[in-house]
Amino acid sequence: MNRILPFSFAATLLLLAGCRKEPVPPPLEPGVFVGEQAKPLSALAQDDVVVRVNRAEFTRRDFDRLMNMHEAVYKMNKPNAQTAELDHVMREQSRRAVDEFISRELLLQEAARRNLTPSDEGRAVNANALRGLEARHNKSMDEIFRSLGDSGALLKQRLEEDTLIQTLRLAEHGDRLRVDDADIEAYYVRHIARNERFAATNALIMARGKTLVDWLRAGEDFMTLAEKFSEFDDDEPKGEWGEFLLGEIEDPEVRKAASELPVGGIGGPFDTDEGMVIIKVLAREGAGEESVVNQNPMTVKLARIGLRMYDDVKPGDPLPDRADVRRELERQRMMEVQREWFPKLHAAARIEYPNGTNFWERARGGRR
Repeated sequence: MNRILPFSFAATLLLLAGCRKEPVPPPLEPGVFVGEQAKPLSALAQDDVVVRVNRAEFTRRDFDRLMNMHEAVYKMNKPNAQTAELDHVMREQSRRAVDEFISRELLLQEAARRNLTPSDEGRAVNANALRGLEARHNKSMDEIFRSLGDSGALLKQRLEEDTLIQTLRLAEHGDRLRVDDADIEAYYVRHIARNERFAATNALIMARGKTLVDWLRAGEDFMTLAEKFSEFDDDEPKGEWGEFLLGEIEDPEVRKAASELPVGGIGGPFDTDEGMVIIKVLAREGAGEESVVNQNPMTVKLARIGLRMYDDVKPGDPLPDRADVRRELERQRMMEVQREWFPKLHAAARIEYPNGTNFWERARGGRR
């Protein structure tokens, strides 16, 4: 008996040691904490932290990997995109990356706090979006993931996270996010009326553009009219557009006019993705588009007058697919409830920018 007791006591100690829990980290003080430095992204090493949400870190390596994924997906969806278009998209993605990480991480942490796992309903909502992607590329999602390499692995991870985030949204907001057939029919009624109204407005804007061209050809000063009428925010001062390689001009009609008009010539009005555009050719050098054999490609300096128009509205256009309408309505409702809910999650979190104000400003939508 005396020999057994010490053994039992030792076994009990070993059992208790094995059951010992990891120490719970102390709670974090909520708030936004910004380092005194203001390092640009290019000055950060791969393991340097861009932003920390509670204890989750977003490093320069994570930033680069996210940008590579966005670029790969954009090229997959728009294989013929011009360089200037891709550069613009990537600048916007870079500007939003910090805020995107914070938003996703807060939602994933809230899901973990509630011990949620992806629900069947959450999977079904995301499956609708994935079916559209598969149909567009005539590939399964696994084939798409493989074709994108490391970016595909990150895309797959994020889509799995999206399922958990959607489960969280449904758990929190439920009926406010669900879309039924009556919602879709009401959307079609609004869509038809909107298209008719917007198409009529676009026609008036193009008519105004023709009037402006008539005035210019009658001798009115281009920059004076640009200052008075142009609505594009990027013209500083109004009317000055910039100098471009011919291949950087996205709209084919504008590109053709820029290459063929005489210096001083007026072109337009053009119905472009940005709106109604009138151009004036200020200077031009070289010939043709940039290529391996063309070492002196055309560069053209342009001025422009731009009026905003409504997107993608033409009389008689087919109605959007019901599945697309459902996804759009779900997205709109999700954004609405998240605008109400997300500030509460943000206020309870500790968000740190250890390398300074550049990244804090990006997250606020300020300095780039």
